[in-house]
Formats: sequence, C-alpha cells, structure tokens
Amino acid sequence: MAHVFQTFDKNGKPHPRFKFEYRDWKGNKRKSTGTTSEKETEKIANHVQSEQDAIRKGWKPVPKEADKPHDFTSTVQEYLEWGSSCGGRRGFGWSKDHSGKKRSALNWWADRLKLRTLQDIEQPDVESALRELAEGLEGKTVQGYSEALASFCNWCVSRQYLAIDPLATIKGYDTTPKTPHRELSADEIQKLLDATPPYRALIYRVALATGYRQNELRNLKVSNLDLFGPSLPLAAEFCKDRRDARQPISRELADELAALAKSKAPESPLLPMPRKDTCGKNLDRDFTDAGITREIKGVGKATFHSLRVNYINAVVKSGADLKTIMTLARHSSATMSMSTYAKPDAQRLRDCAETVAKTFKPAPAAAILPQRVAVGAESEAVTARNAVTCVIKKMASLRGFEPRSEA
Repeated sequence: MAHVFQTFDKNGKPHPRFKFEYRDWKGNKRKSTGTTSEKETEKIANHVQSEQDAIRKGWKPVPKEADKPHDFTSTVQEYLEWGSSCGGRRGFGWSKDHSGKKRSALNWWADRLKLRTLQDIEQPDVESALRELAEGLEGKTVQGYSEALASFCNWCVSRQYLAIDPLATIKGYDTTPKTPHRELSADEIQKLLDATPPYRALIYRVALATGYRQNELRNLKVSNLDLFGPSLPLAAEFCKDRRDARQPISRELADELAALAKSKAPESPLLPMPRKDTCGKNLDRDFTDAGITREIKGVGKATFHSLRVNYINAVVKSGADLKTIMTLARHSSATMSMSTYAKPDAQRLRDCAETVAKTFKPAPAAAILPQRVAVGAESEAVTARNAVTCVIKKMASLRGFEPRSEA
C-alpha cells in the first residue's frame, strides 16, 4: 500500500509539500509529490496505488509513454542534444548556427505560451502567436518559428512523448523574401574587385568561381586545394546539404591559391576569412568604396550571398545542361536552381524575341503570287499590281468590253 511521508531540508526544516511512495504495476517502488495537506496527499497516494493495481491485474491497459506529462524544458534540451549529434541531413549533426536558432525559437515559444508540459501545446494558441509575429516580420522568419515548434512536436511523436501531433494541420507562411539577394552586374563586380584590398578580393573571386557560401569558404583548408583537377573539394560536414562537394576552378585561380598557401600548414585556412559579423562589415565597406548601391527597389539587395547568385547565373548563361547546372549549384531540385537563383537576362530575352519574330515572318508578296505564262513565251513573275490587272481584264471580258489600257 502507498504511504505518505515528509522530507526535510539540510537545516531540518520540513518541506511544505508531502511526498508519498507506492508500487507501480511492475512492482517497482516509486515516489511522488503531493500537496501541503497530509490528508489530501494520502488520498492522492491511494488513488495512484489503486490505478497501478488495476493495471497489474489487467483491469486497465498498460500506460503508454505518451500518457505521461513530459516537462517541456527538459524535453527541448533532449531534442537539441539529439539534433546536435545526428539530427541533420544524412545523419550529421546540426550546425551551431542552426542549433542556436532552434534553441532561441523554442525558448520563445515556452515564454510566449507559458508551456510547462508537452500537453500544453495547442494549435489555436500557436496560430494566434504566429499571426502576431506576422504583423512585424517577414513570412520566412515567421515560418522559421512555426517550423521550429512543428518539427519539435513531430520528433516528440516519434519518441512517443506525444500520442498525436498537435500541429499536424498547421498551415505554412509564404517564405518568398521581400528583398531577395540580387545579382551583381559585370560592371559592379569589376568595381568591387578594383576597390577591395587584394586579400579580400581573392575571397570574392573564389566565391564567384565556386558558388561556395560564406561558411563553406571559411572551412576550406590548404589541404583541400586540388592542383591536378584543378578543383576545391569540401567535406560533407562543412556543406549546407551535407554532401561532399568538389567545385572545379580555373588553372589560373588554382596557381594563385597555391602560391598563397605555399608556406602554410595543410590544416591552415586556405582563405583569410574573418568571422561572420566582421565579414559583413567588410563587405559593407567594400560596396561603399566601390560605389555600389546595396538595395535596388523591386530587384533586391547586394549581399555576400549575391556572389553565389552570380556564380549560378553564370553557369546558366554558359549554356550548360540542367544536370550540370544542378550539380555545380549543388541543388537537389531544378526548381531551386532555375526558379530561385536563375534570373532572366534582358538581352537574351530580346534576342529570343527577334529569333521568334523571324521564324513567323511572311515571305515577300512577289514570291507567293502565281506565275503568269504567256502563250509561246517565257514564265513571268507576276507582281501584286500585275495580278490585280489580270483580274480586272478577266472581269471585263466576261462583261463584253475591253478595259482602258494604261498610258
């Protein structure tokens, strides 16, 4: 049978809440906390013990893990630890940046909805909070908060911490950015490289020649430089899509990188990449020095990621087939390469329009009119005017008079 007892702190002072001990349906001893009233705690203890006895005797079904109330904060911590070890693509752990965003979003949900247990998560409350967020943030940011909680709930269901997903039918937000990363013109790129110190200009050139993202460039080592390809390979753990990458580069760029890395250790950084925030500040200064307008209304904003946009568009404009474009862009879908990154070229659109117009251009009138053949004479090309004259003469002869000849 269950029994109630009281515990004391290190100073001998009794704790306000009584505790009780009982045996679960497996026969194991368990302890739990009751209320500040000994009689109420005794009632709770007897009720819990009778429930466990009923399960042991087969009168009630064995409880599932999802039936237990799980603490939200401790479960989130377990989820983050799992994600950092193997929760990413192809069994890799999340990056520090991704893990930090997850933690921040889930902590925000805990404060916003006053979540104490997993069972406190309810879709109407979540949707109400998202609507408030949408009033001041872009759809992509709002969707990030939504996905953080939704993916957490989905994980809880897989672990049987939740019987059903409370956010299974929640709708997504439009993630189209209001200010996309714009493509730099050839003139802007030249100005940027001319106005930038040589060591930073090399970083921009490698980004333009490979399409590597900022953090991917930061993880390139001297040992990554392949002079025989030539190419710049990068291990899957450092790539966003968690796949090994090998971006081909020109012989000229490979020789320049080799000269830069000549006196460095194999595991030294290949490029002098600063921290993320410093890199952003440097780019701002370089754009200003180059006289490049950062944001163009209706077009987008010039950022470090614009260098990747330029690379993918250069691959598209080279006339490469779709498989080559996807491979070099390191995209798993053609939609990402062609709809998100590839930009229409005004001159190529104009050239295409001219080509289409020539395809349907009618032949000259003289070429499509019939040939008039005189008795015992050579064939004569009939002009539009001669054709009309023939018709008039034919009608006149049918009416019984000759038309007036031209002077």
